[in-house]
Amino acid sequence: GLAGRAAAGGQEGGDGEHHGGLAASGRRAGVRARDRRLREPLLEAPGADRAPNPYGASDAANLLYTLDELPSSAATRAAWVAALRSWQEPETGVFREATHDPIHTTAHCIAALELFDALPAHRLTALAPLRDAGAMEEFLGALDWAGRPWTESHRGAGLYAALHLAGESSPEWEARYFAWLAREGDPETGLWRRGAVPRGDASLGLLFPHLAGTFHYLFNCE
Repeated sequence: GLAGRAAAGGQEGGDGEHHGGLAASGRRAGVRARDRRLREPLLEAPGADRAPNPYGASDAANLLYTLDELPSSAATRAAWVAALRSWQEPETGVFREATHDPIHTTAHCIAALELFDALPAHRLTALAPLRDAGAMEEFLGALDWAGRPWTESHRGAGLYAALHLAGESSPEWEARYFAWLAREGDPETGLWRRGAVPRGDASLGLLFPHLAGTFHYLFNCE
C-alpha cells in the first residue's frame, strides 16, 4: 500500500512538474510576445527615422559616462568626436534635429563632446549676437515663461551651456546671466520666473512645466 501510494505520489509529482514547466514556458512566451508588441510600433512604424541622430548620439554618450563605460581607446574616442562634430553646421555652428530646439541640441552635443575632451569644430556664429550681455538679458526676458516654461528653458538654459562649454562666454557675461536668474526667481516656490508661476492649491498640477523648466537652469547653477 505504502509503496503504491509512493509510486502514485511520484507520478503526480512528475506530472505537476511537467505542467508547471509548461506554465512557466507559457508565461515566458507571453512576456516575449508582449515585449515584441511594445517594440514593434517604434521599430516598424512607417517612415520611422532610423538614421543616426545628434541628440540620440549625445544621449548615448551621456549614458556611457553615467555607467563609467566611455571608451578609452584613442581610435574609438576619435570616432565619437568625428561623428558628433559631423552634425554641426559650419556656417552657423548650430547642431539641429527634429525633436528639440537648435539651441538645446547644440548645448547637448557640445556637452557630449566635452565627455571626450573635445570642442566643436566651428564657432557658434548664430549665437554670437547673444554674447552681448544686454542682448542676452533681452532674450531671456522675451521667453514665454508663463505659457511654455519647459520647452523655453531649452533655449534659456541651452544658451548658457552652449556658449560656456564652447569657451565663447566671458566671465562678465556669465555674471550678468546668473544675476538675471537671481533677480527673476520666484521667491515663494523657488522656480523660474517671478510672476509666471501659478499660485494656489488648485494650480499644483500646473506647476510641473515650471519645475521641469527650472530643472534645466539648475544644471547651469551647479
